[in-house]
Amino acid sequence: MQIIAPGGMYNTEAPFALLFVPKDSPIKSARDLDGKTICSQSLQDLNALATLAWIDANGGDSKTVHDIELPNSAMLPALDAGRVDATALVPPYQTAAAGSGKYRVLGKPYDGIAKHFAFSGWAATADFIAQNPDAVRRFAAAMREANLAAKANPVRADELVAEFSGIDVKTVARSVGSEDPVYLEPSDLQPAIDASAKYGLIAKSFAASEIVNPAVEKPAGGK
Repeated sequence: MQIIAPGGMYNTEAPFALLFVPKDSPIKSARDLDGKTICSQSLQDLNALATLAWIDANGGDSKTVHDIELPNSAMLPALDAGRVDATALVPPYQTAAAGSGKYRVLGKPYDGIAKHFAFSGWAATADFIAQNPDAVRRFAAAMREANLAAKANPVRADELVAEFSGIDVKTVARSVGSEDPVYLEPSDLQPAIDASAKYGLIAKSFAASEIVNPAVEKPAGGK
């Protein structure tokens, strides 16, 4: 597999994910999560990885933390019921939690991986890329054009997201979105790869350049 177009980019200045606890929770720090229960959509997804890394980076011990799987829609009810002690949320669930007044932000979990890193991308198999080089170049170009258009027309971009997702456009507009880069450098992806290896999601780390296709990288002298 190789990445042929960039996806989401995390920036700590506009955090795409936030770690929530109930407003009256006694948990005040990462260390307070030792022995506690968190939840994520998958035991090996980005939110789980980032939360464990954030706990370790801020004085806690992730090895003592229990992680259970729940769909996004069930995470806030689980917090309300005391089934879990904390959960990382992305928009629109993050937006709903922040606006309810019932929860408190404990931290920015993705900071446990890095302050700025790529966490997704569009990929294809090496065989497909070799057999369809023009299609890959055109797809990468179309994604660059789309990202530039979204940056230039944020209101229209919010409308399209609302139309596609079924989420109210006002909620979309209030939500913090990920950065949508025009190009992707291997160094953008390396923190997620290294963290995935450290926490056992993959067998070992490797150079991000091995899976980043040249179609996605900024050309010399390009904009």
